[in-house]
Amino acid sequence: GTPFPPVEGAKKRCCCPCFSWYLATTPTEESAHGQLSKLASITMDEQNPSHQEAMQEYWELMMGDVPFEARSKRWSDDLGFQGSNPWNDFRGGGLLSLRCLLYLAGKYNKKARLLMEEAKYPSRAWYPFSAAGISICQLLAVHLRLHARPMLGPVRTLPAAHPLAMKRFLAELVKE
Repeated sequence: GTPFPPVEGAKKRCCCPCFSWYLATTPTEESAHGQLSKLASITMDEQNPSHQEAMQEYWELMMGDVPFEARSKRWSDDLGFQGSNPWNDFRGGGLLSLRCLLYLAGKYNKKARLLMEEAKYPSRAWYPFSAAGISICQLLAVHLRLHARPMLGPVRTLPAAHPLAMKRFLAELVKE
């Protein structure tokens, strides 16, 4: 059999009859895509208590015992945001970007902290660590067509993911 046998209620993502069922997405995969799309469309809100808690959790995971500071040069100098107000960096990435940063910081904490340290100025490999992570999430969200409306700037012309890449991504997403 094929690795992706036909599933009742599956949505076809390909116009080629030879591959239409091979690339069809299941209702579970479509639901997962919808959930990611919803997260990508939620604008980060500095007044939202759950967003504030998530930002503090990211700080604590990445900064360890350093007391949390809502506004601080440490957001840019240590965590790699573009300025002392990290909220500005989430434009276009939405809550999904923060969730991705939290996942990295929580599941791969040692590696994330090492990458953060290696990315600090004046290292030869300097880059804004957190801002780069947000940008990567934004590019993936556009590529995977998670946004309901086109984004502004150069990323709006990013081509959509190939149907096979989308199928594989969604299949991995719902694996148990």
